[in-house]
Amino acid sequence: MPHGRLGAAPIVALAAVLAAVAGLALAPPAASAQQPEDTDAAAVPASVALDGMIETTLYPGWNAAAWLGQDAPVQTIFDAIPALELVSAWDAAEQDYRYARPRSIGPRGLDRLTPGMGLWLQLGGGEPVTWTRPARADSVLLELRAGRNLVGWAGRDEAPVADALARFGGALTRASRWNVDSQRWEHYRPGVTDAAGTLRALHHGDMIQVDLSADARWWQSGAAPPPVEFLGDVPEERQAEIRGWVDETRAVFAERWGVEATFESYVGELGPLTPKYVELRGGRPRPGFCGNYSRRVVFVRIGCISERTYPHEYFHVLQDALSGGRDIHVPTWLVEGTAGYGEVTQQGVVSDPTAVADHVDRDLRSRIATLIRHDLPSLASIEDPAEFHEHGIVGSDLGVLAVDWLVDHSAEESIVDFFKELAPPAVAWQEAFEAVFGITADEFYEAFEPYLAEVAPPLPHLTDDSDEPVLVFLGDVPSAAQAAVRAEFGRVRAFLTDRFGAETPDFTAYVGADADSVAATHLREFGGQPEEMFCHRWIPGRVGIVILSCGEPPLHYLDRSYFDAVRAKIAPWGSLPAVPEGHNRLGPDWLLLATESYTESAYRAATGIETFSRIRDREIARARGTAQPLRSMETRAGVDAAGFWEARALAFLAAGRLVARAGEP
Repeated sequence: MPHGRLGAAPIVALAAVLAAVAGLALAPPAASAQQPEDTDAAAVPASVALDGMIETTLYPGWNAAAWLGQDAPVQTIFDAIPALELVSAWDAAEQDYRYARPRSIGPRGLDRLTPGMGLWLQLGGGEPVTWTRPARADSVLLELRAGRNLVGWAGRDEAPVADALARFGGALTRASRWNVDSQRWEHYRPGVTDAAGTLRALHHGDMIQVDLSADARWWQSGAAPPPVEFLGDVPEERQAEIRGWVDETRAVFAERWGVEATFESYVGELGPLTPKYVELRGGRPRPGFCGNYSRRVVFVRIGCISERTYPHEYFHVLQDALSGGRDIHVPTWLVEGTAGYGEVTQQGVVSDPTAVADHVDRDLRSRIATLIRHDLPSLASIEDPAEFHEHGIVGSDLGVLAVDWLVDHSAEESIVDFFKELAPPAVAWQEAFEAVFGITADEFYEAFEPYLAEVAPPLPHLTDDSDEPVLVFLGDVPSAAQAAVRAEFGRVRAFLTDRFGAETPDFTAYVGADADSVAATHLREFGGQPEEMFCHRWIPGRVGIVILSCGEPPLHYLDRSYFDAVRAKIAPWGSLPAVPEGHNRLGPDWLLLATESYTESAYRAATGIETFSRIRDREIARARGTAQPLRSMETRAGVDAAGFWEARALAFLAAGRLVARAGEP
């Protein structure tokens, strides 16, 4: 047992006197002692978790073990082990030891056992003793300090030490465990090869020394598996992946904000899920069901689940737990916005704990790019669930952006403090809002409106009075070039309207002189910078960007974008039913290629760029490059397998057959 504040020499001398007088064995060496030369020393765990209990074999002299039970008087452990002569635990705040003897505790002694406490146990007598105590089924959250920490491992058996300690990142200096069998320290150092370390896995009930360069929280899972029940045939590897997501989510929220809550979750295909859903929800899942949360229970269809599922749904669990489960009105944008913000933060911590703010910023840019493509409701108008969900993803993105504003003007912890403020005896949400965020709800609504207009200005076609596309030129585009683009754009519109009976779509097309001139617009509209060799990008029926400096004239992109906008207006994506994975809601991929290639070719022929017969001959030659039938090209994977240009050529010929049967419109 490492020495305390008095220094090595006085403590060792005192220990020698005590040993001579009272027959006490000297403590084992500190974890800072030099690593043993024999790195393959026996590593039989001192503690074994069996059937909800932990059995630890204690030998005469010093032993290391963990207390994973509930808070209890230190006398509890002496009652359980009559031969025990001394118990010691490390006070991380004081960076010093606290001691207890049977029925003898000094003024600064160890008087309480707490969950996750690491213990040195000095056993008297001449025989080993088996100490049996409950394993910890539920999780534990430990507060660790910079410097030395002696803690217990409440996670599952055989946990790889690198995985268990990865959450500390660069703050971890070293971890060590006393091997009672070999009477040596086993060490783990981050960044050192596995072969060079002697500590490789942790066992439920182990005591370990963790040396840190900064304070940290450490969430440990407990012995019980994550609260997920799989219904139906879900492969084991998929189950393990999902359980990992659940553990990761609970750990991030506990360590970042010190909050945790219990819940149930059911995952599977819709058929096996339905009976349990009816039992707990009182009705069948709605058509298109993917998943939902209510009353501490999460349901998810296996085809919809991803690493982002549980961060969002678990935050709803925390909202209920923190507020005491009160059935109180809270604006839906705030409920969903905080859950979305928690989800994004968790994903940032998992991807790179040192750059969470950057991750949140990137996510917000992506959400803003979505918001500017829609007519936006006010926050006050989406307080109720029905109005909120009527706007779909717009409501969710708007809620996250609003919560980001609140966090920026208060603190990140405010997203959990708000729900704590609602716990009984609580006040109305408006009073909790002002207490936590430091602004009234009305003042916030008033301040957020101009902020939203600044960061997410609507696209130009949303601000005029016409239902027609808008061309916007960026950078140094000569007036003659602008006139040519406008004229050609008008011809495309007239061609599709007159020949195909197409409706006039309403969208915004940006035409830039070069990549630099469209960079800021691209960042705002698409959430990121243009890629290298950028020429064009489109969201059908919403917005597009082309640049004049590409080798190919932008007119090709403009006629394609106009056609895509027409199609988006006729068949809005959100109105179309869901389809199996890999398929397109608009139809088989070969048919999409057919309509695109045919209308583009018809326009080229109509404007004299190329004759239709020449185009057809070229496409016939290309189509000979594949022996795959159209039936195999219903998905993008099928198109890629056949070869894109070969598939497109075959689709063009198919379009000709369809036009011959039904006409061009």
